Amino acid sequence: MTGEHAVMYALTNRGPAACTLQGYPQVVLTGAAGAVLPFRYAEGGGGYVTSARPVTVILAHGASAYILVAKYRCDLGIADNATTIKLTLPTTHGAAMAWREAIGISGSMGLSYCRGGQHDPGQLVTVSPVEPTQQATTSLS
Repeated sequence: MTGEHAVMYALTNRGPAACTLQGYPQVVLTGAAGAVLPFRYAEGGGGYVTSARPVTVILAHGASAYILVAKYRCDLGIADNATTIKLTLPTTHGAAMAWREAIGISGSMGLSYCRGGQHDPGQLVTVSPVEPTQQATTSLS
């Protein structure tokens, strides 16, 4: 309805000890050729992503937290499909955790870089803070 669509990421602690996350992840989207796509990024807000302030999330072994990444559609067409996302997580004890993952969604429902230049509304990616539940990442609750 809003022209915006979102991708939810579950973060599961596979390590032996609990970890603590708080804040917004750093997001970098790359295309099939490996080049970083020059999106603009916003922390929270938009049609889907919560505007609530970040909370501290303590993840025990096997527990999950969530991040929502959203963007507006490409009204003038797609210039490049984002194929990989790199997430750098905000830990509370200084050591950043980062990894890359294939996006797996392309085209109009994916995280595509739009034609129309840097100021096209489809070039803005909105990112939720790390949240303890899927429902907490969204403004639609």
